[in-house]
Amino acid sequence: MSEGVDPTVVAAFMARVETRRAIHAHVAACVAHVDVDDLVQTAWVEAAGAAERSPPADENAVPAWLKTIAERVVADHLAQRARRARYEGPMPDADVDDVRAKVAELAAPRELSVRVRGASYRVVLTPDLEAGGFSVEVPDLPGVITEADSIGEARTMASDAVRLWLDAKQSASPSRTAK
Repeated sequence: MSEGVDPTVVAAFMARVETRRAIHAHVAACVAHVDVDDLVQTAWVEAAGAAERSPPADENAVPAWLKTIAERVVADHLAQRARRARYEGPMPDADVDDVRAKVAELAAPRELSVRVRGASYRVVLTPDLEAGGFSVEVPDLPGVITEADSIGEARTMASDAVRLWLDAKQSASPSRTAK
């Protein structure tokens, strides 16, 4: 550890509510409101690490030292946004209603049909947003439920499940040829 102020002195200064408010206000003057809390937290983490590695020279320098760390965190953030804007175009503010609508659209069940042994069966695909893929159900045939990773696989899995259901039903029914 470098010579300088004891890290516990820096920690005590950082623990003061007025210190946190001052850094928060300083950061808020530089960036969008939505980024402030994250950047203040990042500055706090950086300062805690820096207090161990290279603390300020004396106790009177702690406020300016902490302000400098916050300014560097803000500068890094702004530089990163500028790089993204250069490569991706301007970064739009997230419209919560648009995001909700897109999630609802992605989560909405889809229908398709499969033909098995000359009959058409309705298949409902319900996206699994957490695990990926689809839950596949044939509502007209009780218990015919399967899973698939893609729509193509869902068609195949549904056809196979219908075929198996029909085979099971046929083998369970009394034989028509019995004498």
